[in-house]
Amino acid sequence: MVLIPFLSPLGWYYNYLYALPAVLLVLGRWPDIPRVGQYILVFDLVTIGASLREVLRALPFRFYTHNSLIALNFLVLLAGLAALRARRIA
Repeated sequence: MVLIPFLSPLGWYYNYLYALPAVLLVLGRWPDIPRVGQYILVFDLVTIGASLREVLRALPFRFYTHNSLIALNFLVLLAGLAALRARRIA
């Protein structure tokens, strides 16, 4: 479900909600994440949350979406999930 934002137009905000279970999984295992990973994930989640056109305004929003920076944000979230999964298996 976290990959759905890759398949949809990047300006459709409601598609970001499909990644909400991933966010909840990360937050549920927050103490298991190393401190550096916590900082990266906080920055990532704030960036995803602040990626609204109303927050960024027109020009920065256009740069953000046209360069697919939101895709990088969701890849970081996916990497966080993968790291948590790897720690659980090991």
